Amino acid sequence: MRTSLLLLLSLAVAATPAHSLGVQHPLDPLSWDEHWTTLEVLRDAGHLDHETRFSQLRLREPDKAAVWGWSEGDAISRASFAVVRQGSEAYEAVVDLVARELVSWNALEGVYPNWI
Repeated sequence: MRTSLLLLLSLAVAATPAHSLGVQHPLDPLSWDEHWTTLEVLRDAGHLDHETRFSQLRLREPDKAAVWGWSEGDAISRASFAVVRQGSEAYEAVVDLVARELVSWNALEGVYPNWI
């Protein structure tokens, strides 16, 4: 499992542009730390194992009104969205990155997502 986590971390770092390392806007891509937080929260919730693969791991875009009402210096609420495959099962996960907690983990029926 440790090898899988290191591989996932390497892919996340490689896919994250350098400018996104410091989140400064609600729509900035996930930072390296946010990718890692997502993995830690899913691990702590018992949802990572040797069969875990990610089809998607990205920012869960905030409500449009919240983005329009945001001003520089305001707190930024951030969440990640992931499509996870474990064996033949697929799930959607939402992680609150500020509270570091799993918001949802829902099975996807009749779906076999691609994976990276």
